[in-house]
Amino acid sequence: MQGTIRFTAEKASADEAARRHSAACAAMQRYLPHVVAWRCACPGAPLVLTLPEVLSAREVVQRAARARVEVVAAYDPAAPDRAIEIHYAHLADEEIDEGLRRLGRCLARDLTLAMRSAASEPSFFGL
Repeated sequence: MQGTIRFTAEKASADEAARRHSAACAAMQRYLPHVVAWRCACPGAPLVLTLPEVLSAREVVQRAARARVEVVAAYDPAAPDRAIEIHYAHLADEEIDEGLRRLGRCLARDLTLAMRSAASEPSFFGL
């Protein structure tokens, strides 16, 4: 095998990754419900969402797929079944924005249903 195999980012690739990272972080601020925690690591790394306790990552992954958004359930020992990874580095800015818009709508709907369900459950004290 001849030539150099590059596992380092080229300048253009690093700039593109940074732009997509900024686009993803901005779209998350715009579209995700405020009760969903998230962190933007370095450009190119997946974004990690931590869902509120009333939501299950497995269920959100399934519902998101019905909204034509593929996300991955992740394991976080601090929040079992509540973490989701978003891999965005291969997507165009428009796809990042649209995908996070769809995911935000899905999460808002799931939160509304979970809150209604919790409100209709009888409490131990009959309140």
